[in-house]
Amino acid sequence: MDLTDKYLTRKQVCETLGISTSTLRRMVDAGDFPQPIQISERRQLFWDIDVFDWLQERDLDRMRAIRDEDKYDEYWDEGEDGDEE
Repeated sequence: MDLTDKYLTRKQVCETLGISTSTLRRMVDAGDFPQPIQISERRQLFWDIDVFDWLQERDLDRMRAIRDEDKYDEYWDEGEDGDEE
């Protein structure tokens, strides 16, 4: 097993989720995303399983909201920075 099979760089996480590095940093700082592993002063890695579990949980939240007829779509229609588009 290769280490690259278990860890994702910040860039890989952003590419996977389709978000900017600034958005990822805000999500991590706010506690809305799994915390990275600090490898060195300037290098962080994310456990791939944490990222994919987080993504699956977001999908489950979306499905629960649809089932419960919440106003979930209004939340997701906001722009990347939280501003409405």
